[in-house]
Amino acid sequence: MRSAPLADGSVVWTGVTRNPSPVSVQNVKIYCDYFADDGVQAGSAIGALIQPDKIGRGKSAPFRIACSDLGAEAASRLVARVVASKY
Repeated sequence: MRSAPLADGSVVWTGVTRNPSPVSVQNVKIYCDYFADDGVQAGSAIGALIQPDKIGRGKSAPFRIACSDLGAEAASRLVARVVASKY
């Protein structure tokens, strides 16, 4: 994942996720927890695919997570989980 701090203090993380399952998925959400240097959770955010909201089997898609929490910019560790439903 890559991060980009914005002028208003918020952070945008971008990345790519892959669908390893044998079926296509939809309603994709990316849940991200971020942590400070000492390992303490500093917050969480929810993102989505940039476009469209579906990933075919074995395909990849870019995602975006925007977070306005002031502690997000200083986060040193990220844990992202992808949740979706079959279609």
